Amino acid sequence: MFAGLDVYVCRSLQLQATIADGQQSDLDADDIRNEQRQRLRVSIDSLRGMRDVVIMDTPPSLGFLMTTSLIAADLYVVPIFPSGYELKGLENLARTTEKIRKRFNPGLQLLGVVVGNFDPSAKLDKDILELLRNRFGEEFVFDRVITRSVRHREATIYGQTIFEIANGSPAAEQYRELGRSIIERLIAQSNEEEEMRRAVNV
Repeated sequence: MFAGLDVYVCRSLQLQATIADGQQSDLDADDIRNEQRQRLRVSIDSLRGMRDVVIMDTPPSLGFLMTTSLIAADLYVVPIFPSGYELKGLENLARTTEKIRKRFNPGLQLLGVVVGNFDPSAKLDKDILELLRNRFGEEFVFDRVITRSVRHREATIYGQTIFEIANGSPAAEQYRELGRSIIERLIAQSNEEEEMRRAVNV
């Protein structure tokens, strides 16, 4: 899927926020947290020019791992299931990313929204997909949705990728198509940035 690209995947981010004992003030604790938040960013920056793409996969919570990854990232992808609970979480994510832009990473940009666990026969799922397109703009919601499949659950349970457990299946092809779309957007984003740099240097 990533032919021609040098891709580094952070499969499990080993980060931990450790605040020492009561000998430190609240300001000291804040300094420690901020320093730890910047560590991943420094590490990722050291890979620039060595890798085409670095992918960071985070848990679906707005905790330390998520916020630290957003501080380090240039672009982020939002995976979402069509449910009211997930839509509420999306609003929290939007507020969090805005704070991160203001405080730590003004260049952070949304690459796209991926809709998963989608049931094409359910009106509610179709309505939520349309709501997301209105909320983010059609250009930011990937056309390829990931439909419900027992293959996806099997891959999660057995700790394998969809390509390992069901390569060639419709479920695997959906992810392959999504991967191509992501790569196309990354290339387009890179070309836009290069054009802007050239325009500034003229």
